[in-house]
Amino acid sequence: MVEEAGPRNFQEPLCNLLLADLARRRGDLTSARDLLEQAHDWGIARDAKEPLCWSALVQARIALDANRQDTEGSEQERDRLLEEARANLQEGLRIARDCGYGIYHIDLLLLQAQVALYQGNTENAARDVLIALNEGVHPKPESGMPTLLAATDPECGYAWGEAEARHLLAEAHLLEAAQKLGQTDFAPARFDSLPDDVKELINDSREQLTQCRDLRKRIQDPKIADTKNIIKELEGGVLTAYPLEWIATTPAPQAEPVAERKKPMAKKHVFLSYCHENTDDVAKLRDDLIAAGESVWWDKDILPGQDWKLEIRKAMKDSYAVVLCLSEETEARITSGVYPEISDAIDAYRQYKPGSIFLIPVRLSKCEIPPFGIDAKTTLDGLEYVNLFPPSKRGKGLQRLIQALKATPYHP
Repeated sequence: MVEEAGPRNFQEPLCNLLLADLARRRGDLTSARDLLEQAHDWGIARDAKEPLCWSALVQARIALDANRQDTEGSEQERDRLLEEARANLQEGLRIARDCGYGIYHIDLLLLQAQVALYQGNTENAARDVLIALNEGVHPKPESGMPTLLAATDPECGYAWGEAEARHLLAEAHLLEAAQKLGQTDFAPARFDSLPDDVKELINDSREQLTQCRDLRKRIQDPKIADTKNIIKELEGGVLTAYPLEWIATTPAPQAEPVAERKKPMAKKHVFLSYCHENTDDVAKLRDDLIAAGESVWWDKDILPGQDWKLEIRKAMKDSYAVVLCLSEETEARITSGVYPEISDAIDAYRQYKPGSIFLIPVRLSKCEIPPFGIDAKTTLDGLEYVNLFPPSKRGKGLQRLIQALKATPYHP
């Protein structure tokens, strides 16, 4: 039988995603996963971007709800669920940014901020919230990438997203205040004796919560109960229920010595991204990096019979740096496998603290660096790059590249 095409067929996976989210809300995660799998498989078979983007959002919500419900489970399992949620959110954000799905982009960012709060990472949480709430993403026109409006942009006016963003921003401020105090509560009668930066964070939170409550009342958002509850607890001196310490999402196989416990886990290799016209130049670069003591991965390491797309994603996830090899040949290409790799590398780079080194552009010949958007203020062509040409200056460029690699946060 030939499967029916057209609008009716397209609506079926969207209905399944809606039903999956409803099942999730009533706590039936098994039914939610079954419905989600049907919709996701449909989207994969047809490379249908909207169902895949929505699937990533729902799958992250299910993982986060499972983390909340698993109060008796191991810390490793709960961390695994947070990592599952984060990985799905990254995939959803990649699709949303490529396709210009503005509302999905806001919802994905806000859920990613919530994951960051469960990990105790207030900096990442606040960053994602502010992009969703006020900044949006505005790439340079010549990049060809779509603009993604913020919830408060007059042309967007996404009141539900704005309310959720203000609620989460307040929670991020309160968690940061608790981290500064080293405790989850304070004595309201002694508020004036608190450090100035803590008082400022608490007052900012009160302002955001008040705006959120009023907005949720106006749009009849049932989540107003959550906001009122936080306001009530704050009046009683309770700051947060989130963890005070930044927790890792990938647990070590064995307990580490106390002195080493907060040290980042070392990742495995440098990922080389390149256009295949430059294979010879990149092979030479690979040999030079290995000779300098760096571990290197490139697509020639994929074995016959392996799923090459899956292997590339896994290799990028396990990298401590991505070296983006650009050239006049790359610049001349309208389509290239290097462009999706750039998008994936940027998504990974967004998880790092601002100012960190992870994505390093390297020019093999004279060319323009594509202006891919990294965040609301930064584009790929704004990153410092390395030149490996002409031959007389290649050695100096290689030294600069190795110096940059050794400065990456996860360098072994």
